[in-house]
Amino acid sequence: MDANRAQEILEQSSMCQVTCNGEQVYIEHVDRDQGLATIHPLSNQ
Repeated sequence: MDANRAQEILEQSSMCQVTCNGEQVYIEHVDRDQGLATIHPLSNQ
């Protein structure tokens, strides 16, 4: 997942569908310095 794009999605006011490796996920946090995003699968909620 591209960290910059993940940050853009996280900052949007509306919820949008995001997939990672074919699975829908929720983006919790983005660390642009490390190029990492903390995500959680929606199927586990």
